[in-house]
Parts: sequence; C-alpha cells; structure tokens
Amino acid sequence: MITSRAKCQTLATLFAVSFLSTVVFAGPVISYDPQTSAVRLVEKNEVGSKVTSQFRVKAKGTQEVSQAYGSVAGVLFQATAQPSRPIKNGSIELAYRLDGNHDAILVATIGQNEVTSEVPAWVWAVAARFANHDCTGAVTLLDRPQSVSEKIFERRWRVENGTRGRLLWVRYHPAVDDTLIGFFLLTADAMLADPEKLRTMTDGLVDFDKYSGYSMMTRDGKRKSQAAYALNAIIKLKSRPGDYAMLNDLDSGFRFEAVNGKLNVSGVPSYHFAREVQGGIFRAAHQLNVASAENRHLFHDINPLVNKTVADFSRLVAFFNYVAETDPEELDAFVQSLGPVFDRIPTLETPIAVPLANPPRRGGQ
Repeated sequence: MITSRAKCQTLATLFAVSFLSTVVFAGPVISYDPQTSAVRLVEKNEVGSKVTSQFRVKAKGTQEVSQAYGSVAGVLFQATAQPSRPIKNGSIELAYRLDGNHDAILVATIGQNEVTSEVPAWVWAVAARFANHDCTGAVTLLDRPQSVSEKIFERRWRVENGTRGRLLWVRYHPAVDDTLIGFFLLTADAMLADPEKLRTMTDGLVDFDKYSGYSMMTRDGKRKSQAAYALNAIIKLKSRPGDYAMLNDLDSGFRFEAVNGKLNVSGVPSYHFAREVQGGIFRAAHQLNVASAENRHLFHDINPLVNKTVADFSRLVAFFNYVAETDPEELDAFVQSLGPVFDRIPTLETPIAVPLANPPRRGGQ
C-alpha cells in the first residue's frame, strides 16, 4: 500500500518493478475461471518467482499524452475535475464510513455540503491511491517479457503454441496492480485487441456479484455480440500498421458537484488512436478517431459493466486530483487512513499476460 505521495522519477519515463509473485490479500479474493469466460489469461504464479508487473509513466496535458503512446498503449488518466460552482471557503474534507463486511462509503465535505458517493470502495479507494501518486499511466498491454522468468515462460509458450498468436505482457500502475479495478482497466484495454472474444474476460470473475456491489447478470447478449462484431470491423478497416490505442481523459471535461447529498462527477474518458510517423513521434490517426467518436456507443455496448466501472474510476481519479492540487496534505492523510478499507474490499491477483490469437497492429509489431 502506498502511504505517502509517490513520485514518478522522470517525466514520461517507463520502468519496471520486479517483485516476488506471492501476494497476501486481506479482504475476500475473487478468482478467475477461464472456462466461464472462454479467455485463458496467464497468472503471475505460472511465470515463476519474479514478474515485472508494474510500470511508471507520467504524462499530463495534451502534448505529453500525445507522445506517450509508445509506453502507454493502454489506459492513462491525468485530468483534474473542476467544481461546477465556486466552493464556499474553498475546502474539501475527505472521510469514509465502513459499510457491511466488504465495503465502505466515501464521504466528502465540499464547502458546507456533506455528500457521499455511490461508487463501491474497491473502485474509489484505489482511485484515491492512484491520485496520490503522480504517475498517470494505468495499464499497458504493449510490453514484452522483462524478467528472466518471463522470457523463459514466453519461449516455452511459443514452443507449445507455435505460430498461433502471441503473448501480450501486462504492466500496471503501482496503485492498481493486484486490484479488482486493475482487472477492469486491463479488460477495457484488451477489448480493443479482440472485441469479439476479450470482452468476455469479466465473465470469469468468480463470486464477483457476492462481494462487488455490482451485478454480472448478462442482458441483451445479442446486442453485445453485434456491437463487438461492428467495432472489430471498424478497427480492422480503419487501422494501419503503426497505430496505437489509448483510453484517456484528455477531452473529458470532468465536473463535480453536490446533488441531493450525493457526490456527482460528470464526464467520461474515451478511446484515442495515434500513428507513429517516425521513431517516438506520434500523430492523431484521424480517420480512426472520427470513426471511434461516431460509434462511441459500441465501446459501451460490448461490455456495459466494464464501461461503467472504468468511467466511475476515471471520474473519481479526477475528483481526487482536484483535492491533490488544492490540498495535497488532505489527500495524503486520507489515503494513509485507508488501511481498514483495503483490509475488507474484494480484490484479486491481476494477470501478467494475455494470449492473443490475432494480435493488434501496434507499432507495426
């Protein structure tokens, strides 16, 4: 757990952190069943004693984010929400109330208004921890094997699978590694690689309904399948070698306010595409971005639960970023107080690699 405001060492720099793959969880652990989801993921304990599961990238603002595609072809959140109206006395105080056996309620006093959030603690508590760390890259699937154990595993995997696809190695922001929201961020990224198959990753979460506060009930499966087919067709038609994708919040316009005793944060992140025009230099992939904007509903329809959860996370990161900018000591003290929350919320060990039969055309790979 991060107990003080953590720093990325240099601007927009990628580096990995190796650690023993044995993880101790305090709260209920949600496992993953590949038979239910029909997606086989590589767990950390399959790889060996050490894995390289974390990365640190800091990019803020349009210019920096637009050049971060080479290290974060995945998910990046850096925006700061703004109050919808001036805050009396300008302060925000953060607190929480434990709720039931596996949740906690976020309480924020905005000026003179006390509000609560309806987002479950396994989302908002990690969002607070994320905002208390100035790295902004959340997840990337772009990486190659780093540790000796990973390289050995990939060689063995290639021998067993031949030319049938490849492994995409996953790296996580330190705040979301081995968290349930980390799995959802990974799914939001992976779905673009194969919308028709990887959208079902969340179906493999065992006991998710029991502990999460959300329902995994599948509704309108035909609509999801049609959306996945359409999105896959658009990406194949519009993408080119050297194209990269990123879910980010550059144009989200986050706003927060107190509404009937509830914390309301508006704005949504969106997928953006860029093309590498020369080594490390990226330009917006205009046709793909236009097609993405015109068909934004498809990204929602292929997995509404992932869309909602990741949007909730991004909004609360933006809200906590406002607190970090206006009163960093308040956010830091709040994050340091969250031990009892992390001891009770559901979590899981996030996978380290995603096997892909038809890998995305990222960077001409």
